[in-house]
Amino acid sequence: MAVGAFVIIAMLVLFVFFKVMARKVGVVAPRWIPLQIRVPIPPEEYDHDQEIRSPSTGETYSVNLHRLVCSCSDQQRRRRYHPGDLRRHCRHLHEQLTTMGLTKQMPKMAATVIEGGYTLGDRAEMLQVPADEGRQSFVPVFIAVSDGKDWANVFGPDDHDNAGVKEFAFDVEQKQWVDGLTPIASDRIAKYILLSVK
Repeated sequence: MAVGAFVIIAMLVLFVFFKVMARKVGVVAPRWIPLQIRVPIPPEEYDHDQEIRSPSTGETYSVNLHRLVCSCSDQQRRRRYHPGDLRRHCRHLHEQLTTMGLTKQMPKMAATVIEGGYTLGDRAEMLQVPADEGRQSFVPVFIAVSDGKDWANVFGPDDHDNAGVKEFAFDVEQKQWVDGLTPIASDRIAKYILLSVK
């Protein structure tokens, strides 16, 4: 009887501890989301609804950055994703995260997606591609295929070094990179995209 009571008390103490820590640092994204695209959840001080007006439609939406929720229909559909997953984000969340300067605390790849205002479809994944012909080193590349499977955004090293992250666009229907801009290992990435949308 005493052992059972001790176990229950220990579990309650741990539960309260994790709840308190979550309030201090915000919710932590799970490890299955790659580090480069993991979104740190804004702390509890951002847990309030803020009305914003969409410049494209003129509509007003309610955004809560701590919960990473928006009242727009696009974000309602995306709520099945964990708050630390970029696929959860609508344009309005991206805009507010950027405006409030919260992207400065994020990994470069996640910040590039958010600051660029890119909303992602269901297909989004990280790859490691060779940085040179000798394949001695690899760099992370994030591929996001549109839900219509006609387009892919590819986020990778800027100017073939890992100091910055740049967005590249691949037209699936035309089977070509847009504006002649290509990431590292562009042929391999293009083949992967075309195979994955079949």
